[in-house]
Amino acid sequence: MRIIIIGSLFHFGEPKSIMALPVYELVELSGVALGAGFMSAMTGGSGMVVLPALLMAGVPPHHALGTNKLYTTGSLLTAAMAYIRRGLFNPILWGMIILATLLGALVGAVMVQLINKEILTKVLPLFIMAVSLYFFFNKSMIERNKQTHPSSPPKKKRDFAYGSLLGLYSGFFGAGTGSFTTAIGISVFKMSLLEASAMSRFLCFVANLVGLMTFMALRRVDYGLGIDLLIFGSIGAYFGAKLTTKMSCPLLRIIIIASSGIMGLILFYKAWFA
Repeated sequence: MRIIIIGSLFHFGEPKSIMALPVYELVELSGVALGAGFMSAMTGGSGMVVLPALLMAGVPPHHALGTNKLYTTGSLLTAAMAYIRRGLFNPILWGMIILATLLGALVGAVMVQLINKEILTKVLPLFIMAVSLYFFFNKSMIERNKQTHPSSPPKKKRDFAYGSLLGLYSGFFGAGTGSFTTAIGISVFKMSLLEASAMSRFLCFVANLVGLMTFMALRRVDYGLGIDLLIFGSIGAYFGAKLTTKMSCPLLRIIIIASSGIMGLILFYKAWFA
């Protein structure tokens, strides 16, 4: 049994089209995208949920990466705009780190086509688990719940350095970028947890957009499947961002610790033992 939905009108290239997917696979992928978008608005990590689902559905690896970028970029934009409308992040005030993230992501997206990722794949879980431990032990961050908006980011050279590194990592591999960016927002820029989450979603959107454009240029995106996932992911991201602004910081902290820790353990097992 087959089904054709909105995104199939835009399918290009060789990867498995959603027109060839059974209904149960489409339902499963849509549900995964919805749930991942919801959680991504709060903690990040949606790509690490959707990507394996795409591979299990039979989408070729390179096209799965590109299609995942399309989905992630859309859901991140939805979450970022929701935060901006609620006054939790002002892109104009953070132009330097945004520019640095964009440039870093461009370099990373080009490098990923040339460099073997085996070493990074093994090291990545250690970084993600380190972020989870940071949130666990740094309980003082839940006290910084006052929403402050500096007139401009302090120490622009430092902002450029952090943005470049985040963009480079996101463009090269990407997984865990949201958690790292949230941690930096809290520890370096002294933001509240909600403000750091808002900044993280916007910077991750910028980095993913650059990566998506690179995969599009290489014709490694299944537009039909990606748009379908984007629709469901954006819906989840919208409600996730809306709920986050109403949640208490201690509860949000628990969600970040749990999601980062579980994702890190799964990646660690796959990289070192699978």
